[in-house]
Amino acid sequence: MTMNAGLIEQIVQGVLAELSPATSPVRAAPTPPASVSSQPVAPQPAKPEVAVVSAAKVLDAVITADLLDGKARGAKRIEIGQKSLLTPSARDWLRTKQVQWLRQSKSSSGPSAGAIWRLLIQTSTPVVQGVKTWLIDQSPNWQAELAGTVPEAVKSAVTQLATAEVNGVAIVSDAADVACCLLNRHASVRAAVVGTRAEWTSIRTRLGPNAVCVPPGKLSLMELRNLLKDIGSQPSVKPANWPE
Repeated sequence: MTMNAGLIEQIVQGVLAELSPATSPVRAAPTPPASVSSQPVAPQPAKPEVAVVSAAKVLDAVITADLLDGKARGAKRIEIGQKSLLTPSARDWLRTKQVQWLRQSKSSSGPSAGAIWRLLIQTSTPVVQGVKTWLIDQSPNWQAELAGTVPEAVKSAVTQLATAEVNGVAIVSDAADVACCLLNRHASVRAAVVGTRAEWTSIRTRLGPNAVCVPPGKLSLMELRNLLKDIGSQPSVKPANWPE
């Protein structure tokens, strides 16, 4: 039997269509969601704060800068012993660190408010040491400390007067005239060399010194004690007609 060419073509196309797999549109795979940890995040520990020591007590007989650095680092206020002596390096340390210091009261119930006058011992003799002991034990208007060299004594005196830490200073030194000359280079200082009670009475009314330089060589213990007692009996007052 003779088949029509058109029919044969339809049969072939049908067979091919059956053999070809059905195609479906390709869809992009969905992006998986970001994994979320089910465990809670631990909080970060807070950084420890640097402890600030509000006050420290240093009761050594002689207090140096190294001693303060070891015993009172970070303190804002320091209480020292009733008979403790501050060296020049200790005073520089206190000033640099801006630390307030107070002297322990005799009853040890608390620090005292501070002396009106400060004795800076640049020349130490048995007489001077005896007077220092008397000042600490008997006179509430005086405090005493070692002063090192004459320039160190002058520097300490000027600093204490400028900061109003004390009302007046007395430098006991064999070079009292040199110390007086160096002190009077500062406008805020009214210094005088005083060797007797009579000289102090005369100079006090005319000058109103806030710095007194005392040569101890010829004074007995009683004479030096009475002189310092007179000096510390009242605060230094500038004369009304004092030129600025």
